[in-house]
Amino acid sequence: MARRALLIANGTFDDSAITPLRAPLRDAQHLGELLSREDVGAFVVDLAENLVSHALRKRILQFFKAAGPNDQTIIYFSGHGDKNAHGELYLNTKDTDPELLEATAVPTSYLMAHAQRSLSKQTIFIVDCCYSGAFAASLGVKSSAANLTSDDFPVE
Repeated sequence: MARRALLIANGTFDDSAITPLRAPLRDAQHLGELLSREDVGAFVVDLAENLVSHALRKRILQFFKAAGPNDQTIIYFSGHGDKNAHGELYLNTKDTDPELLEATAVPTSYLMAHAQRSLSKQTIFIVDCCYSGAFAASLGVKSSAANLTSDDFPVE
């Protein structure tokens, strides 16, 4: 069993209409340091920083193709997210053009499709962007038994 994490940080953009972000890279680096610690999880961490859309799609595909049946995988995204006219969430990449979102950003449905095809059956998604709630629309519900609220996570 391997533990693998793909941490995606997009904070710089070719289109000046998209506001640059400072936090994604810093946050991904901190998460990577934490996940790779032996006492936390000993994950092998792959940091994907400010990639263009086709390069990010390739990295995601390679990540899931390399996963074995007993592997635990984490996909983390920090950056801008946008929804298209149908409410589908897209992860902005370095070359995203807001007017051509479907052609220049990565849909979260792409993540889900490759996660479902992967041999790994243990994947955690962490999506830190605007409209991240739309990510649920691309999920296939396997169980509705758990309805978590903030009460499930008490602050000590």
